[in-house]
Amino acid sequence: MSTQNILHERVSSLYTSIDDVSSIISSRREDVDLRDRVRSLLHDDIPAEFASVSVPMAFLWRYVATPNFEFFHFFDLVKSVGLFPVYLEMPADKFVSVNPAKYFLGRLYFSDCIEESSQRRSFRVVDYNTFDGLPLQDVQTLKDVSLIDFHRQFFLRAVGGGSVRIAPFSDWVSRHGSSPDRYYVDFFILCSYFGVLFENFLITGRERSFTEKVILPAFDKACALTGTQPLIVRLESVGSEDVDGWFHYKKNYQEIFQEFFSL
Repeated sequence: MSTQNILHERVSSLYTSIDDVSSIISSRREDVDLRDRVRSLLHDDIPAEFASVSVPMAFLWRYVATPNFEFFHFFDLVKSVGLFPVYLEMPADKFVSVNPAKYFLGRLYFSDCIEESSQRRSFRVVDYNTFDGLPLQDVQTLKDVSLIDFHRQFFLRAVGGGSVRIAPFSDWVSRHGSSPDRYYVDFFILCSYFGVLFENFLITGRERSFTEKVILPAFDKACALTGTQPLIVRLESVGSEDVDGWFHYKKNYQEIFQEFFSL
């Protein structure tokens, strides 16, 4: 078996089937010993947003909450299995336009679907030259509004406020290590009891090294510490994980966008 195939099988083993995850997390939430073990390992540093939600949660961990195709795909998956969606934000992360997920926060594309062949229209809302490399929380739009506040208002208009919890996550991450190989261990420990991470870990391009050197060791360490496997559901299907169209927006939301960001 080739090295690539071995890595593919190894990464595939991280995922829990979406058909099983609801019953698994519900069972774990009744396991007092597991709860106490997780709290002890994390020195009782549980995000307040987690502690205040009584039902099993599903996590989408991104930089800024925004109503793109990826979010709605996540939202539909989560609702289909009865979990409560929580959007984890990283406002202290740097705005780096070479990162596609961050670039598309500053230029919004509206289209019918995620496919590259789909007709689309784009609107730039940020001066990249001015803000590239600064923390996201310091980035201003062309309308002199915080980029995070802009996306928050767009999100609330498109989604509503009660159907999903938005949780700033930068401070928690900073308390749990200065590098991903440290804080991912604790995050995976959280995902052993409090909720389910919906994510794809790529094994191609620049992401391969991160998956091999950070994700796999952190996952294994969390398993060893908790005695159970962190719950991760594959977010996008194989073959579509790295499609930029996930960062685009439904065409019918262009009108909402233009209502409060007319150029």
